[in-house]
Amino acid sequence: MDERHGMSGPAPLMALEAVTKSYGKELVLDGITLELSVGEFVTLSGPSGTGKSTLARILVGLSRPTSGQVLWQGRPLDGRTDIRRLAGKRQIVFQNPLRSLSPRLSVEQIVVEPALIAGVGASAGVLLEQVGLPRRFLDRRARQLCAGECQRVALARAGVIDEAAKDYIAAVKVAGGTPWYVMRRHILPGTAGPVVVFAAMGVGTAILTEATLSFLGFGVRAPQPSWGMMISEAQVVFGTAPWTLIAPGVAVILACLGFNLIGEGLRDAWELHE
Repeated sequence: MDERHGMSGPAPLMALEAVTKSYGKELVLDGITLELSVGEFVTLSGPSGTGKSTLARILVGLSRPTSGQVLWQGRPLDGRTDIRRLAGKRQIVFQNPLRSLSPRLSVEQIVVEPALIAGVGASAGVLLEQVGLPRRFLDRRARQLCAGECQRVALARAGVIDEAAKDYIAAVKVAGGTPWYVMRRHILPGTAGPVVVFAAMGVGTAILTEATLSFLGFGVRAPQPSWGMMISEAQVVFGTAPWTLIAPGVAVILACLGFNLIGEGLRDAWELHE
């Protein structure tokens, strides 16, 4: 029963009721009322400085409203206890992968931290290998990684958060499962699906990147074959032999499209399996 609206039916997954947020005398949010249901997709758009980031921080519990209520499944949230209770059920994805990783922690500490908070074991080396990074990265700091490597570390960490928060993990722990058993039996297999999808889509990106660099003259050199180099060299004879440019161009498009479709298919299959 949804008592707030006086009607039957489940309460929204999350709701804001007349939420305001002020920083000193500056009013950033003014009476925001919002409901989010399971499976619903909501986009907040607007110019810089309109309070989008502030609202997002309130939704995930990183900031508290000046007035109004934040509700989770019809229950008001208040204080650090509620934030810890919902750990793993609400997540935030940052646009800058480098800024989402602590500069004071090693890659190993970043990856295993969510598992330690959840009370399960973690093998950082195995998790890194699943996202395509070697174990030698364990001792590195975020500032020593490129943007793509930061994304992979964040992916490994997010996979642990997602799996560790599920109820069946708690059931195994109650049954006496050790942290290492939980990690080996449940966490690692559960994170394999997203990693495979990410890798499949990453192949298409790698092909396009290599072709672009070779086209600009910064990639492989002859006699090594490259679609980008073939397109570059075919420009001078395009008027008399257009197929020499069209063929490698179509090959790049089909290869990138194919791997992206494979990634999307694997993602759909994984979601259906879940």
